[in-house]
Amino acid sequence: MLDVELLHLKDLPDEAVLTERQAARLLNISVDTLKRLDQSHEGPPLVWLSPRRKGRPLGGLRRWLAKRRISETRPAVRAERFISYSLGGLN
Repeated sequence: MLDVELLHLKDLPDEAVLTERQAARLLNISVDTLKRLDQSHEGPPLVWLSPRRKGRPLGGLRRWLAKRRISETRPAVRAERFISYSLGGLN
């Protein structure tokens, strides 16, 4: 997907469905990373469009990103896991 196309995503309804490649591009991650997130049940919502084809609803991607936003009151998920893993490893 071209960067120009990404600019027009705000105009699409939440029901619009992106391909795996488009969703990965939008999230600025690889398709492999997106698959790993799915395997760990941490990825954005997906829908099966046919027995062999899946997609990502744009509204689900928007909500998933909003939940993962880093704020001063909520540390990054990755940092929380690293700290908990590190502390567990020391005990």
